[in-house]
Amino acid sequence: MVVALLLAFLAVLATRQVPLWLEAGARAYLAPHGIETLAIGASRWHWNGLVLERISLAGVSEGIRFDLAVQEATIRYGWRDLLNGELALVRVGALSGRVTLPEGPGAVEGRGAVAIAPLLPRNWLPGLPVNRVVLNRVAVDLRHQGTPTLFLQSPGIEVDRSALSLQGELALSTAEPGLGEMTLTADGLPLRLSLSLRDKDSEIASIAVRETGAVAGAERPGSPLRYSAGGDIHLEPFRQWLAALSSHSERAGSIVPDELPPLAGDSGFSLDVSFPASMDMGGAPLAGVTLQGNMRHRLEVPRWPETGLSEFSLSLEHRLSLEGGSLKITPLSPLRIAGLLATPASVASLVTGPLRFSLKLDTDEALTLKDAGATLPAARLEASVAGTSASGSLSADLRGVALDGASASGEWRSRLQGNWRGRNLPALDVDGRFERGESGARFSGTLDQDAFAVTGDWRVELGGEGAPRSATADIALSDLSTLVDRLGRLVSLPFEVGLTEGHGSVSYRLIRSPGAGLRHEAALVLDNMTGLVAGTAVQGATFSMALSGDDQWRSTRPLALEAKRIDMGAAVTDFSLIAELVPSRSLASARVAVEKAAGRLFDGRIALAEPFTYDLSDRANDFAINLENLDLAAILALYPQKGLSGTGTLDGRVPIRVAADGVVIDGGTVQSQPPGGVIRYTLGGAEKGLAASSPQLATTLELLENFRYERLGSTVSLGPQGDLLLEVALSGHNPDVYRGRTVNFNINVEDNLYELLRVLRLTDDLINNLEERLGR
Repeated sequence: MVVALLLAFLAVLATRQVPLWLEAGARAYLAPHGIETLAIGASRWHWNGLVLERISLAGVSEGIRFDLAVQEATIRYGWRDLLNGELALVRVGALSGRVTLPEGPGAVEGRGAVAIAPLLPRNWLPGLPVNRVVLNRVAVDLRHQGTPTLFLQSPGIEVDRSALSLQGELALSTAEPGLGEMTLTADGLPLRLSLSLRDKDSEIASIAVRETGAVAGAERPGSPLRYSAGGDIHLEPFRQWLAALSSHSERAGSIVPDELPPLAGDSGFSLDVSFPASMDMGGAPLAGVTLQGNMRHRLEVPRWPETGLSEFSLSLEHRLSLEGGSLKITPLSPLRIAGLLATPASVASLVTGPLRFSLKLDTDEALTLKDAGATLPAARLEASVAGTSASGSLSADLRGVALDGASASGEWRSRLQGNWRGRNLPALDVDGRFERGESGARFSGTLDQDAFAVTGDWRVELGGEGAPRSATADIALSDLSTLVDRLGRLVSLPFEVGLTEGHGSVSYRLIRSPGAGLRHEAALVLDNMTGLVAGTAVQGATFSMALSGDDQWRSTRPLALEAKRIDMGAAVTDFSLIAELVPSRSLASARVAVEKAAGRLFDGRIALAEPFTYDLSDRANDFAINLENLDLAAILALYPQKGLSGTGTLDGRVPIRVAADGVVIDGGTVQSQPPGGVIRYTLGGAEKGLAASSPQLATTLELLENFRYERLGSTVSLGPQGDLLLEVALSGHNPDVYRGRTVNFNINVEDNLYELLRVLRLTDDLINNLEERLGR
């Protein structure tokens, strides 16, 4: 615009014949075009020509303030052309000055439709009142808010109206030395432009644009304007240039992060573009624009210590097309991303060493962008992460992905696989779909872990502003025997577990409500479990519990355990336990309030003496068991090979301490119910030999062959290694000894309870049957 005004001014000078009128007439002629001040230096006439040594002018046009000076302006004309208001030649020795952009980002705005064709040189050149214009040197200081921003320089620009030719070179350099230089070169008509951006050491970018539409066709009203463009951008010089601009200009500060590391790689493109005859700068400026072409991108980050990233690489080549406001991106090669990442502290205890990751996104379909939306019919995603001790991979098929403003939808099918400490983890299949609308976003789907016999549904609800957000999973455990067997092969369990049957379910929900923290809700149900747990047979067991946790964990439904039979060589039947989690800061140090525990043992009943709280973080927990109506015959049946039998009913109380070093009983008591019972002990060969050497032992054994007791009492002690001591006190008689007189005597019985139970398990039918079914 400024150059056009200058040329118009020179034309006015040449067509006015009286030099005295030059300045006043030119000022009056140019004032409507924004010229506020005008001064003309010395001038001299030549045959059909005029030379003006200096011209200075200043003003405002469309919000842009300019202050320019012209040196040695030569005007040539022919008398016939002059009568028509035209000049033969305008030559400017030097153009210099300052141009200041408007204050504020919205000072210049597009208003309505702008016709493009009249802006092109071939369409405004014929209307120029000068046949030929030559600018030998141009140096303009471009400013923003008074601060120098760019310098425009040109060694020469030449315009030839008769040949419709525009040639020249324009260099743009920043106000800060060393921030890069940009050179724009025009080469004739049809228009050919080349742009080169360099810093002091290397090329940053090179771009070429060539007009491909026919000149005559493009001049017709409504004809499209066609161009081809291509070029390269080198990423590391480009990053350095942006970083330098960021430190120089506050407006450029957001272009590139200060900590962005050195890069390697480049981007290249080749495009064919068609513009409409006019563009709506205030509405949809790309409406009517079409383009076709290819692009390629290659990026490498050798090392980024602040993020723990190194050896990062990205590559992509794709086709680009725009038509009808719809932009399509079609990959010509898969998107590939790879790199090495330092192990996050949150998983350092599970995964050692740095994590090498890779991602590959492949599709035969185009990603379509239109208005505020995007669609991708289908794509294939492959990703992997590998550390020293663990690795994992993801493969996924994406379908029907659509984004449209505030709404979105899509589906996927994926498979997760992994390896931990040299063991392959069974694959997990996850299907899902997502939807986003005004009320928020929802993700839902199913999961299937065939090797673990696990299936389930999951969903994530992300409500809008002020609404709660939640994640839920409902998992069915259809075969606990398979699940426990596979888990036992993958991880070291605290004790050996094997199930022959059982099923269950797990539910979990994570909720974040406005103004509150996270809350966890979990429920577990295990049903009809039969198998071996640490050598103990469990038959027909069920277990259920429900917990919630925010700042503390607590029970929302009592913890309940029932079992038809628990057999460790001595069987407890019809066992039940009720407990609940006392509010606790963490599950690892939780406290469990046991309200009730009972079952049948030796044809009698055992039950918790009183409620107690079991502290998972404590080294010792104390509680007591009441014994009711235990059948002595059933107890003595544990020793059939020793010839011991009897009758009677026993009661008792056994205090138990569970500590880190084992189970301890100290001060347990057992006593018989009236009227007592009978103890019979049949001597074997070894006992008879001992009796022959000890008269006192012989008398005791003789009494026990048919002892009718009225009272039987015993104290019970158990050491942490299983050493059992029974101090038995008997009062009664043997009708065949001492004429049936009443006798009181004490017997100490010592044995290792754990060894005794081990021996009993060897002949236990239930345990043997389960071991056979479990292949042990």
